[in-house]
Amino acid sequence: MTMISNAFNFNEYISSGVDVRTGSFSLEFSLGKLLSNNLSGPTFEKNIVYNPFDKQDHGYGIGWKLRITRFDKSSYNLTLKNGQNFEIKYHSSTNEFTIPYKKLKDTKLYYLANISKPGEPSKPGIKIAYKNGEIEFVDWNKGTLERRVSPHGHEIYFSYATHSGEYRLITVSDNAGNALNTDYWSTNLFTTVSLTSLNGEQRQTKLYKIGSELDKVTLPNSEGLFTKIHYTSLYQLNVRVVNTVTHPSGQVDHIWYKELGHKTPSGSPISHYPYVIKFQSIHEDNQPPVTSTYHYSTLNFLGYNSGISWQPDSDTLFKALSDYTYFSEETINGSVKISRHYNKYHLVKKEDFYSDSFLYQAVSYKYFANLNWTIDNQPDNYSLVREQKTTVFKSNDSRIETNTYDYDDYGNLLASFHEDGSSTYYEYYPIEGSGIQCPVAPNGIVRYLKSERFYLPNTSSGNSPYRSKNVEYKALAMLNNEGNFVVPVRQVNYNNDVLMTYFEDINDSNQFGRIATKSTTINGFTSQINHQYSFGGSLLSITNTLTTHDGHTTSKREDFSYLTGNMHYSHDDKGIGVTVEHDDLDRVTSERWHYNSTTKISRDYHYTIGNGQNQLSITDSTGKQKVFKFSNANNLIVIYQQDGDAKLFKSNEFEYDDHGQTIRQSSFDIVNSTTLPMHEYRAYDYWGEISQITHPDNTKEIIQNDVVAMTSTHYIEGLNRTKKEYNIVGKELTLIKYDSNGAEISNTSHEYNSAHQLIRSVDENNLETFYIYDNSERLIEQYFHDNSQKVTININYTPFSNELLATQISVNNEQVGQRSYDGLGRVVTESKFNGSSIDFEYTGSSAKADRVNTESDDTIYISYDPFWGEKVEIIINGDSSNKSSYQYDNQGRLITENNSNCDIYYGYNQLDQLIMETVSIVGSGASLTASYSYSPMGTLLQQTDFMGMSKVIIYDALSRINRTEFVSKNERTEYSIDISYDLYSRPIEYLYTNADDSFSNKIHYSTLGIESGQTTYKNNSTIPEVELSQNYFGNLKIKDRDISIKEKRNTSESMEYDQVGRLINYNTTGELAAKDNIDEIVQQSFVFDVYDNIDLKKTIYKSIADTVLVDYQYDDKNKSQLFKIVQPSGNHIFNHDLSGNLLNDEFGNQYEYDAFNRLTSIRDSFDNIINKYKYDARGFLISQCPFNNQDIYLYYQYNAIANESSSGHSTSYIGIDNKIIGRIIDEQHHQYMASDTNGSVLSTWTQSQDKVTQSLKTYTPFGSTYTKDFS
Repeated sequence: MTMISNAFNFNEYISSGVDVRTGSFSLEFSLGKLLSNNLSGPTFEKNIVYNPFDKQDHGYGIGWKLRITRFDKSSYNLTLKNGQNFEIKYHSSTNEFTIPYKKLKDTKLYYLANISKPGEPSKPGIKIAYKNGEIEFVDWNKGTLERRVSPHGHEIYFSYATHSGEYRLITVSDNAGNALNTDYWSTNLFTTVSLTSLNGEQRQTKLYKIGSELDKVTLPNSEGLFTKIHYTSLYQLNVRVVNTVTHPSGQVDHIWYKELGHKTPSGSPISHYPYVIKFQSIHEDNQPPVTSTYHYSTLNFLGYNSGISWQPDSDTLFKALSDYTYFSEETINGSVKISRHYNKYHLVKKEDFYSDSFLYQAVSYKYFANLNWTIDNQPDNYSLVREQKTTVFKSNDSRIETNTYDYDDYGNLLASFHEDGSSTYYEYYPIEGSGIQCPVAPNGIVRYLKSERFYLPNTSSGNSPYRSKNVEYKALAMLNNEGNFVVPVRQVNYNNDVLMTYFEDINDSNQFGRIATKSTTINGFTSQINHQYSFGGSLLSITNTLTTHDGHTTSKREDFSYLTGNMHYSHDDKGIGVTVEHDDLDRVTSERWHYNSTTKISRDYHYTIGNGQNQLSITDSTGKQKVFKFSNANNLIVIYQQDGDAKLFKSNEFEYDDHGQTIRQSSFDIVNSTTLPMHEYRAYDYWGEISQITHPDNTKEIIQNDVVAMTSTHYIEGLNRTKKEYNIVGKELTLIKYDSNGAEISNTSHEYNSAHQLIRSVDENNLETFYIYDNSERLIEQYFHDNSQKVTININYTPFSNELLATQISVNNEQVGQRSYDGLGRVVTESKFNGSSIDFEYTGSSAKADRVNTESDDTIYISYDPFWGEKVEIIINGDSSNKSSYQYDNQGRLITENNSNCDIYYGYNQLDQLIMETVSIVGSGASLTASYSYSPMGTLLQQTDFMGMSKVIIYDALSRINRTEFVSKNERTEYSIDISYDLYSRPIEYLYTNADDSFSNKIHYSTLGIESGQTTYKNNSTIPEVELSQNYFGNLKIKDRDISIKEKRNTSESMEYDQVGRLINYNTTGELAAKDNIDEIVQQSFVFDVYDNIDLKKTIYKSIADTVLVDYQYDDKNKSQLFKIVQPSGNHIFNHDLSGNLLNDEFGNQYEYDAFNRLTSIRDSFDNIINKYKYDARGFLISQCPFNNQDIYLYYQYNAIANESSSGHSTSYIGIDNKIIGRIIDEQHHQYMASDTNGSVLSTWTQSQDKVTQSLKTYTPFGSTYTKDFS
């Protein structure tokens, strides 16, 4: 029995799952896919689907039928390749068929007296031409698909065998020796589908039966992996339906039906049509099941109570003279409900989305159909959406977004009108073509885009478009001489012109019709991509070569399997290749990276599938393993990694709710043999966006997305809050910050043009900035007013590209930087001001320069490891004695770096963690080593510095640093730092203890969420040694601060800033105020130029009655280069080298630099060297030689100074959590530092042989330091 309804032609019914429109459960299996003709196409995927009303075994089990184009001459029903089934009507005057229910002209049907390929007996049939250019030929009498033809004319062929009065597909083959074969009869136990290539590769899928019923379907070449089907009988309807599906992963789907489901119209061969009432997926692995229940209206897709009797071989509702509405409700896990309403053409009218009983979104649709007409009178585009209106709800408020569309009779989009008021129009070439711009449309289907025009909001289509595209085409004869196919040859966009050519030698069927070149011209500069193809025994090799307008080239080759289309190999012009292997399920099994055919690194993938054992194991070339475990619903649930003993441990775990959303993610680390779990919990809003995160310390992070008001509020409970407002396209309009009491801190706003480009912003300082763009949407100008002066920044770009390749930046028409690029987008020259530049040279297509000519005429030669791409050697001016060298191990880790000043060696453990570094500084007379140990997840547990000072770190249950213990090399001195935290895991106390003293540094936080002060106590005293408190403006710049140091300092400071955020006024009062080289300061004010340089400094001193003025003057060419200081004590002129380095100062000192612009020496006014500096291969300063003093050697850990050493003396720094607290001098003298919120030291206590010295430091606004010592 066949039930006819156009509802069966919607994708929801055709694909697997529950179709909420009809209530049917569909199950589909792919049995193999033939790519054909060396990846030239066409393709054919063999899919079977189940129909419980089909009582026949077509070779796959009762009810299972092949989804393939077929024709039933007795009923004139045609099934298309996508599974849609229609009745067709023949028109003898045109030899053409029409599809009344489909209407759209995107598929053309012709009757042909002969559809056979040359050399075969003549037979009549139907030619089916699709909009994508593919053509199918169906035998008129047998109704079978005989040929499928690609747009280029490549063909695949279908052969059949008769059985029980029907034709069964036996073979699908191409012209290259590939085939998809089906064996129905070699055994009664199963049917075998085999995908076979010319070179013998084969993939087999087996369909096992019990009796005549399909029992299970295997995965390709995987006998033990299969999907098992179980059926149940609906006895009143005498049908068997699928009620259980067990997947290879172990997931089990259960389906429950109502046998007497939808009522049918009068005259129907059955009284009811069954529908699904419940669907449940069982996931195991502690993942909750997903349960969906379904409810349907009495009116239904079959047309019950429509006033129309059952119409055999047609859709009853299509005969209705007025609209007819039916609905279904899908409830997921008892909380989410989706209600859908359909019209008589089975098109969705409305979708309502509920969470529990709250309606949070409604979507309504309007179509081109007139619902008061029958199908015969509908326009061809009746089934296409004309308007989509989405309404979102929150409490009693709502917001509507509306988008409208227009289509032609071929389903081509003609116009779209968006919610923001913008619109896009599309024009297509007519069937007859348009001269040399476009040939005649093959098969009478309009499909070739002529132009696309985008208009900004509130702009009519009669105006010039904001963006446009125009396309031209040409025709090529098909390989099989059965017509032409059309290819684009030119595309003129608003900012570039693209030309394409193709391989047109019809005798080379493999290359024929493939793109040969693609040239892009921008402002008269043309770059071209050449495509080359090589067809081997089993692989298609494609090499793409880019040639830029200036002659540079870069290329890459990729090889693809004929059988699967998977990439097997790639190789670039730098000599780096990648080999990828796949298994029979198209999963990657190995990756090998090569250089010049030598394997450098590898990864191997191993999979297991089955209930409770779905996992992926990845092993790299060092043997390091990582395992990912999945639930049978394919959700990642556990990650295992190796510890230092190569044993696997659980590092991450994930938990999901019944909607598949992650509700818990946990990380685990092993710290000193103890497993530390960290759990994070998540909650979600209606739209599946995260609404709350509960962190391991139980702080709650809240994200409130208001889709109605288009705002987003983000905060941690008890702390600051940020609220953002967006426009209709998601661009930020306002950003408001609130403190923890709810008071507004700052407000920024943004304004956009109709193209949604930022054109105006007002920041938290109330500075208004404007922005202008070019036609490639790049910023070319921004300006603001600095007091009354307009400051304009202009940016120019390279003319040959639409990318962000800036060539010149100027401020108020004064150049401040220039660059030039080559065609690959690499910087060729760079200058900061007129007269000098840095030049870069490259080898091949490398993105890294191997020769740099500096402004000072030094030449830097750089060579790189060809595989890792890291530098291996740097030579200055060809002098081998001025060389830096770098070596890497077989994993690309840096193991040595050295130059004439220093040798450094690095060691790693098998987890790639740095465990040792040895530094030998020339002249130091020692080779010193630092060491490290970590947890498996990289948490630092122990560290020894270069002077032997060890640091042991102890963590609390939340993996926060709880205590750090320091022991000197000789174990004579021990120190510790304990940290306490507040509810938000912010440090609130650092307790430093040594053998003699203890210092407690308490941290205070403001309502802004940042440090508002610190208090330091010594030796448990209740009277603070140091007190610091400070307040902030809304832009988080310091407003004022008070510094009190017991019996020695009591200072208040206040600051004022201009709109640009620059400090303009500084005031200080009290004892021991900031001091420069003249005296203590009472007040300083600053005037800036448009380049942010200080123009004028006014200072009031305690001891000087008059205000002291200092005038700063800058170079005419380089506006940021200080040229002269004019002050009462005398004028100072400064010189600079070609690189812009300062050569002298106001004290008569002279400075010298190396090729990297690093300071190498300072000479006094008598030409005596007062300090010399040396650097290691990293560029770190490692030694300095003060005049008449011993050399000082510097050692680093984590890119910060860890130790200093000089002639038997040494220092080690005591710190924790990026906070330096003290120093250890010569392993016995200790020093404690009290710092401000910026890390600047306010006071130090140094104990040496029972003597304590306290030093106080003051700072001027721009960094001048004054130190005062107290014994």
